[in-house]
Amino acid sequence: MGQTDLFGFDVKVWNQTVVVGAPMKGVSNGNLMDEGAVFVYTYSLGAWTEEKIAAPDAQFQDRFGHSVDIKDDYLIVGAPGTEGSANAAGLAFVYKHNVAWDLIKTLVNDDNQQGDAFGFSVATGERGSSKLFLVGAPYWDGLTNLENARGACWLFDYQLADLSWSNNILTAGNGSSNDVFGDVATIEKGAGNSMATAVSSRIIETLPSGYGVGAVYFYSLAYSTSGVWTAAGDDDEWDNTENWSDDQVPNGLTNVTIPDGLSPPNISGNAFCRNLSIPAGRT
Repeated sequence: MGQTDLFGFDVKVWNQTVVVGAPMKGVSNGNLMDEGAVFVYTYSLGAWTEEKIAAPDAQFQDRFGHSVDIKDDYLIVGAPGTEGSANAAGLAFVYKHNVAWDLIKTLVNDDNQQGDAFGFSVATGERGSSKLFLVGAPYWDGLTNLENARGACWLFDYQLADLSWSNNILTAGNGSSNDVFGDVATIEKGAGNSMATAVSSRIIETLPSGYGVGAVYFYSLAYSTSGVWTAAGDDDEWDNTENWSDDQVPNGLTNVTIPDGLSPPNISGNAFCRNLSIPAGRT
């Protein structure tokens, strides 16, 4: 290891496998710097084996391995310095272990812009037949590119049944410039078959309290018994039946309540909400 490799910058463990990121490791011939690497250590039969993973097209300052996560046979690696569609827009890479770790998908956010640092944080989980991959882009500037470093996360859903991919964006409902939302993200399986995610916003201004207070946002992803989303929107959104559309679901809002006596539609597609409340006996 070199003196500036930053070996151990991020470390994750799953069963007897340890994944270690070294985001500033240079290639062996010394022609490139800081493209990064990931080292996977597996303990079996009393011995450790090592496998090195490098970015498929290593470039200067990719910082491949800045973030890592592993669950079962799936590994995700963030490379926030990768060019993507523009300088330092960032990418994330998903690997599946067969005999070795094989790249199965390169993830990119829908609005991949210069300096987004997509891949700054990564996490993986599962729900039913889906593998979930959460990727943070804390320096994303908003849909208009006018909110400097507002930040966002993207949740990618990999359906094992048909090998299809879909994704949705998570943002802070009260977000603004320089929040750096998405610098840390995690995803875990909740009670039953639900999923819960937590995303931090490292720098958030809450005047008059001051600058740099920070915040953590929790998202609960709950499916109906038929496997589709049951709610996404604020209370007043549900009061307006015009918002009950199969293809235009209120998305990313908080404090969702389905009033007793109302029957929301069977919504197709994905949507996110926080603090979902459903009357007793409803699903």
